[in-house]
Amino acid sequence: MTGLTRKAMSSKIIYIIRLPGARSSASDWSGRPSIELRLENFISEISVPMFNDNTFSAPWGRSLKLTTGLCLAIVFGIFLIGVMVEPRNVAYWKIGIFWIPAGLLVVSYFFSIRNYQLKESKLFIHRIGWKSTIDLAKLESVKVDPAAMSKSIRLFGNGGLFCFAGIFRNHKLRRYWAFATSPKKSVILRFPKRTIVVTPEDPDRFAEMVHAQL
Repeated sequence: MTGLTRKAMSSKIIYIIRLPGARSSASDWSGRPSIELRLENFISEISVPMFNDNTFSAPWGRSLKLTTGLCLAIVFGIFLIGVMVEPRNVAYWKIGIFWIPAGLLVVSYFFSIRNYQLKESKLFIHRIGWKSTIDLAKLESVKVDPAAMSKSIRLFGNGGLFCFAGIFRNHKLRRYWAFATSPKKSVILRFPKRTIVVTPEDPDRFAEMVHAQL
């Protein structure tokens, strides 16, 4: 019987087809001769991406889901009003009702946070098609604190459309930078001149790995 097996190699899974009844030095589980067709390169190799141990996803918390949903509802409501009451021959109406909200959505989406990666004493915050880099060389402390972002006021940046990113302030941390998607998973990174909050999927393991990177 023709079989399909797989071998894991680094971050890939290479599938191998075994064809019975042909002359070959290889043999299948039953001891019968078979041919291994190794699927390689772009034509025949099937790769499945996997996160490394030093990469943490950025799950959305309830607050981010609510604020993003509310923002999207408002934008689509503006679009609907624009379609229903659009004046004739008014270019600025289309710009204000359609293009500006659409542009804000697109820009905010490309600033959204996909995952966090620890590598070579640096923290990489992966966005859509680009990444932010934080050097951990001067890190003073790391602490898991689910209430780190509570009662915060946004000073600059994105306050909940696809992510919480920018400069915030509260009584506990004073002024700080946030790159967050789920405030209850907050990890506080303290540097001599700034404080950063990130929200990886597994805060405790993330904090342990930050210590290991130093």
